[in-house]
Amino acid sequence: MLVLKVYRYDPDRDEDGYYTIYQVPFTEGMRVLDALNYIHDNLDGSLAYRWVCRAGQCGSCSIRVNGKAVLACQEEVKDTGNVIVLEPLQVFPVIKDLVVDTREAYDKLLEGDPYLKRKEVYCRPDEAEPEDITTSRSSGNASSAGAACPRALS
Repeated sequence: MLVLKVYRYDPDRDEDGYYTIYQVPFTEGMRVLDALNYIHDNLDGSLAYRWVCRAGQCGSCSIRVNGKAVLACQEEVKDTGNVIVLEPLQVFPVIKDLVVDTREAYDKLLEGDPYLKRKEVYCRPDEAEPEDITTSRSSGNASSAGAACPRALS
């Protein structure tokens, strides 16, 4: 039996959020989304959470499991005997229970250009000098990876 501690909040009734404990039968290979569906279908039909594709593509089922942001449809549940804490993503306003309002984030995403704007004319590799290509191809070390991803070095 799994023990899940699920964040609950209904803005129409609650001043603050709280947690409810649910016991869910464990099945080998089950995902967090399976546990949420069990709770909703068998224990508490008022639990609010999102899911659409169940294939890890849409991101609508994103929640925090034990403090880590995951896709509920992809996160496998382990029967360790420990309580599993399910919470909404912390960077978004909570609409109800595990459902968050991502509108502002999507609006900001849509404001940006979906491509890079170059300051200089692009020079195709076959037009570049061979030493330029060799230098960039032989720099397969951590510093070049860090240059590509600044967070890797921080």
